[in-house]
Amino acid sequence: MKYPKVIPVLDLMNGEVVHGVAGERDLYRPVVSGLVEGADPVDISMAFRETFGFTEIYIADLDAIRKQGSNLEHVQRIIEQTNLDVILDYGLLSMEGFDRLMKSGVKHVILATETMDSLQAFGRAVDEYPGSVVGSLDLKEGVVLSKNPIVREMMPVSVAVELENTDLKRLIVLELSLVGTEKGPIHDALIDVCDATSMSIIAGGGVRDPHDLGELEKIGAGEVLVATALHRRSITPGDLQY
Repeated sequence: MKYPKVIPVLDLMNGEVVHGVAGERDLYRPVVSGLVEGADPVDISMAFRETFGFTEIYIADLDAIRKQGSNLEHVQRIIEQTNLDVILDYGLLSMEGFDRLMKSGVKHVILATETMDSLQAFGRAVDEYPGSVVGSLDLKEGVVLSKNPIVREMMPVSVAVELENTDLKRLIVLELSLVGTEKGPIHDALIDVCDATSMSIIAGGGVRDPHDLGELEKIGAGEVLVATALHRRSITPGDLQY
C-alpha cells in the first residue's frame, strides 16, 4: 500500500525534545524515546535521519510560540549537524521575523492560524517568499485556534479555502486534541479540507501505526506529521512506502 509522506516531529521546550499530549503545553515533559537515550534535539534528529532515512523534519519551538524564550540555536545545531530540511513553527505573529528565520538556515517557515494576526498576512508572505511558506490550520476539538475573533468563528474548511486562494501550496491541519494521544488521525475537519482543496495537506495528530497511514492515504492527505509512533517504533522504516 502507498502511504503519505511521513515527516518526523520535534516539539522543543527549554532546549529539550518534549512529549506533546493534547496541546496541554504546560504539562509537556522530556520525551522518552525508543531511538536514543535522553531528549537532546540533535541526537533525536540524527536518529530520525539514520534510522528512518528522513530528509525533512518539522520543529515546533514551543517557547517561541508561547513567547517564553527561543530554541533557535538548537534548531541551527540540527541544521548544521544533520543536514535535515527544517520546517519551523516559531510562533510568528506577522511577517516580521521571517527573514531572520530564513537566514538561520530554515528551509520552510510555518505561518499558523493560532499565532498569525490575519489571514491576509499569509498571502503577503506567499508572494514575498514563494516556496518557503507552509500554512498551519490549528484546531482544538474542531474549532479554529486564532487571535482573530472572525477567524475563530469560521469553519475549518472555509479557512483552508481562503488560504488556498493565497496560492499557498502546503497546509498542515493540526488537531491539537489528538497530538500524542494515539487516538487515530481521522476527523471531520481533515476530511473536509482534503475534499475541498488541492493543496498538499499535512495531517497532524493521533497517528498510531501503518493502518492509520493507509487511512490518511484514502482521504487524500499527502503528508503526515508523526512523533510518538516513531519513538515507540510502532511505525518502522519498512512501513515508509511512498
